[in-house]
Amino acid sequence: KDHHEEEHHEEDHHDKDHHEEEHHDKDHHEEEHHGAHLHGYAEMAVVIENNVLEISFKSPSANIVGFEHKASTKAQIKQVEAAKMLLETTQKLFSFKGTQCSSKDTNVEVSALLDDHFEGEKNTSDGHEDHHDGAGETHSDIEATYKFACDNGLMVESIDMLLFSHFPGLETLKVDWIKGGRQGSSKLSQGAKYLEFR
Repeated sequence: KDHHEEEHHEEDHHDKDHHEEEHHDKDHHEEEHHGAHLHGYAEMAVVIENNVLEISFKSPSANIVGFEHKASTKAQIKQVEAAKMLLETTQKLFSFKGTQCSSKDTNVEVSALLDDHFEGEKNTSDGHEDHHDGAGETHSDIEATYKFACDNGLMVESIDMLLFSHFPGLETLKVDWIKGGRQGSSKLSQGAKYLEFR
């Protein structure tokens, strides 16, 4: 009665690899950036060192042009270009009190709304919608940097943020500032648009 059971044990060696492939650890956490992206909210940094005053401004584009996707119609492209021109016109954005400051250098970045090139590679492979995941289309920011030369940097008492009157979508502007070794932070709004250094 010798049954050859031993020979059938090979089944145990069945490779279990199939079960090990973990498809679930590729969760995309893109959504997490969403929190910082509040409508009506923008940030600015102001640094005054000696007689040089620098401002950097960053805002979700919805606050400035009313939309956050690529400008797709002529009207939208015009809108973005008009906003860029306005953001480059410093005397319409800032008014300095205490000393004269003149604009030396201005850089306004709106490519997230106009420039298609950097997305080209993502779309060519096959027209699948999911290629747009994480391409940042829903979070386009407008960024601007300004440099001014002031007669006396330490005499700058305040800056009137005239930009509030041009961009009604802008509700809250958080400003971090540094002036002559002192620093502070202010929250400005349509009703309180003076940044005071004190």
